Amino acid sequence: LLLDNLNVRLKLWDELVQRLEQEVSINYKVLVTTREDDWYSFSGELYNVKSLNVVSILLDEHSAEQIFYKLQKNNMIHSSVKDWHGAWEKIQNRKLLIEYIYLLTHGQMLSERIDDQIKKLGNSTNGKLVCKILRYVCFADVCGIQLQTNKLFSVVQNESTSNLPEVLKSLDKEFLIKIDTANGQKYIDGLHPVRSQHIIERLHEFISIDETVLQVIKIVDKEDLNILSSFL
Repeated sequence: LLLDNLNVRLKLWDELVQRLEQEVSINYKVLVTTREDDWYSFSGELYNVKSLNVVSILLDEHSAEQIFYKLQKNNMIHSSVKDWHGAWEKIQNRKLLIEYIYLLTHGQMLSERIDDQIKKLGNSTNGKLVCKILRYVCFADVCGIQLQTNKLFSVVQNESTSNLPEVLKSLDKEFLIKIDTANGQKYIDGLHPVRSQHIIERLHEFISIDETVLQVIKIVDKEDLNILSSFL
């Protein structure tokens, strides 16, 4: 179902189930899919959902090659892109489909998607808090730095009574990712520098990036200060 509003989709799903119960006498299953961030934001009542699974969709090398030739056949590859290997190498660690397509086409799909997501997040209950977290994490990601979770919490927890771990969970795998290190420390990293760059551009349209940089300087690990300095 290609509808943006998940509440509408669930209502339509409910109507469909009722219709099937009336007219179909055999066993059937209805599959409803949505992006994880939309689910957290717009899931609404779930009393009719009998089974719920999170499916991680990861791009593999064979699919990346096939996508390239399909786009090439339809004249959608950017003139500067000569083959698929360069784009694949940039995203192969996290196997991100949207970033891969963006790198091949230099198109606006990723930018438009992020603009829409940020608009929705800004209007949500925790919108201000979420945008602040994304500003810090995504700026650090573009610099190639991960932020320690406890230090990140220290600069945002006084401004909200929200459950910060739950807020981070709602952003996981869409904007950022949690990393557990061997010594037990927890870090937050941006999902991918391509996506993070679009996010910080969007979130700093009316806010000076200097404010973000100053906060990141306060919480970045001292071992990463030299990396950060190269971006200032």
